[in-house]
Amino acid sequence: MLRWAAAATVLLAVLTALNRREDCSLPRVSKLRTFVEGNSSSPHAFLFVHGYPDDHRMWDKTVAPLQQHHLVRVDLPDFDGSCSSPWGYDFPEVLRLLEQEAVLLQGKKVTLVTHDWGAWLGMMLHRDRPDLFQRVVSVDVGDPNWSLTFRLLQSTYQGYLISAWFVGGFIGEGMNTLFTKVLSMPSHATSLAPSKNYLYYYKWVHMEEFKEKLHTYAPTCPYLYVYSRYKIRLAKALTKYAPEPLKGWLADASEALQFHSDAWLDRVRSSHGLSRVVPFAEREVPMMGGSHWPMLDDAEQFNNILADFLAATDTP
Repeated sequence: MLRWAAAATVLLAVLTALNRREDCSLPRVSKLRTFVEGNSSSPHAFLFVHGYPDDHRMWDKTVAPLQQHHLVRVDLPDFDGSCSSPWGYDFPEVLRLLEQEAVLLQGKKVTLVTHDWGAWLGMMLHRDRPDLFQRVVSVDVGDPNWSLTFRLLQSTYQGYLISAWFVGGFIGEGMNTLFTKVLSMPSHATSLAPSKNYLYYYKWVHMEEFKEKLHTYAPTCPYLYVYSRYKIRLAKALTKYAPEPLKGWLADASEALQFHSDAWLDRVRSSHGLSRVVPFAEREVPMMGGSHWPMLDDAEQFNNILADFLAATDTP
């Protein structure tokens, strides 16, 4: 037993010595990396904000039919594989950088399109600056049910990702790679470097303030919320066949898996006469992934949902 412990200690020491953390000597980000396309003279502009572990390329299939408009896609700080800050970027700084891009589009009718972490950031930005956007589209992440079950589910995988960020180097990147493989996440991201995991850390550091900002956000313009139904079907199936003592917990877990509460859906529906909540009827996908990315899982269906909303909310 002692020999095994000694061998494990030596192996850990070697890995630690070899695991050089990222070189974060790049200048701190003062402007987001942007990708501009389409028709710059159009009166309509779209600002696209991705989530984890993605970058601007996750919107490739979404922007294809929108080329008649002015389109701006951003990469969140250090989500392109670089490392410009060993401690990442706290929410106020990320929101300031996003606001900076939205301000540049003023004079046009701006639609904010968000997914995953981009959705949470978009909610906070729109809450503070409702004047910047005429329409908002949010995909699969809203104001959750902050139940104990939800917090436990969140702490499990987010604690893992925060650990990968702290460890850094090739070990941290390996942890990120394993995470994306297990959850069948899309593989289009430029990099899975752990330097992009910082948002999870700041979420837990500012948990109460983070909850308050999401919980007090109410859309003030036409709002489209698209969410996956596959997770609902999966949760219902698990609940149906589960032992009786577990059914209550699984019922809570089914809502926790949604990353939104029923109250959030009601808030969107009642926020504006043209707001919509659309469950995404995706094709069958692997149990642990795929359906969180409807714009990739079934781009044609997602683009049709988006086009219908844009047509219904178009103003001269």
